[in-house]
Amino acid sequence: MYLVLIIAAVIIGCKASSGNNSSGQTDSGEITVLFPPWSEPPKDILDKFQTDSKVKVNLNIMGWDQIHDKITIAAASKTAPADVIEVDWSWVTEFKKSDCIEPLVVDDATKANFPLFNSFTVEGVVVAFPYLNDFRMGFYNTELLNAAGITTPPATWDELAADAVKIKNTGKCTYPLVFITSPTETTTTQFFWLTMSRTGEFFKPNGTLNRDNVLASLNFIDNALKNLKIIDPAMASMNDQESGQVFFNGDAAFIIGGPGGLITADNPEISKVVGKIQPMLIPGGNGIKTSTFALPGGAGIAKYSKNKISARKFIDWYVSEDAQVAMFNTQGNLPANLQVFGKLVKEDLIHNGNVALEQAGTTKSPFPLGIPDWYAEFSSEFSNQVNRMSQGGATPDQVADIIETRVNEYMK
Repeated sequence: MYLVLIIAAVIIGCKASSGNNSSGQTDSGEITVLFPPWSEPPKDILDKFQTDSKVKVNLNIMGWDQIHDKITIAAASKTAPADVIEVDWSWVTEFKKSDCIEPLVVDDATKANFPLFNSFTVEGVVVAFPYLNDFRMGFYNTELLNAAGITTPPATWDELAADAVKIKNTGKCTYPLVFITSPTETTTTQFFWLTMSRTGEFFKPNGTLNRDNVLASLNFIDNALKNLKIIDPAMASMNDQESGQVFFNGDAAFIIGGPGGLITADNPEISKVVGKIQPMLIPGGNGIKTSTFALPGGAGIAKYSKNKISARKFIDWYVSEDAQVAMFNTQGNLPANLQVFGKLVKEDLIHNGNVALEQAGTTKSPFPLGIPDWYAEFSSEFSNQVNRMSQGGATPDQVADIIETRVNEYMK
């Protein structure tokens, strides 16, 4: 696992390659950057970059799904949605296939210190620079657990459901578990880690759907929503930012989220539960202790950008040590740069960082054959069907049948 290599990687240099595929190209010295909210750099360091580099940066901050749609629409018309664009791990094959992303030149020394490059390389071509070391782990509200007489976090999903019912019965929390069921990408990725940690593989080794495992996850969430009533029905229309705020407002006891929650929870400007949140491993089940998977974020250059030199300057700065530390301090983002990550761990700047490291060591990919080029279509179909189920429009069995059929069609 990439985090296991932290100590060894600390000795590796972290300066990014400044190679640029656009040698000889001139640009305006002004760029537009299209990023999600959690990737917005702090104003003070961005101002310094603009002064030092003479590059003017216009930030365009949008929701994750909206960014994907904007990029794909622009690709169809052969235009640049921005100069620097967010490239999620799950978009890599799609963007490479649609030829909307500029290949990046990166030296081997830099790749060694950013092992997540393997998530942004297709057929030997680097399409984005990893900047966010993201995986999923658990968090719980100690005040709400203590009120229900619960002294240790749940080790299995069945224990979590039982604990959530106890917490609900105290009257201090109506819906203890945060779990999104909206027609968004987050719903799909939630079911990946839920399935892998509770029953095992989501896709079989041949790439087809493991219907039994997925159905078990659908039944679990359907029961949590409609019988146990430990998930808020309003999650059917929330995005990840909105649902996360529910937890940090103190209105839920459990959430599975990115490790940045370790920082957010103790930020009084965002959190109402400062000092009350502890990390935990994602619960397991059926002989599985725990499991997670990585969702790294990358920064790429739009193929049709007219400012590629300035765009590359921005990316090289954005993955530098100063910028990565600043993003950790303000957004809670764990650096993709292993040298910087290693320093944060060594200096004990990550609250209960040992839990994060242990969780990261259970990272698996749900895709035995690699991320398929039909992933975006699958994710949209899956999240829409889950959303329909959550609102009573379909049963778990019906959703499982539809998704199994779709995956079989995609595989053909």
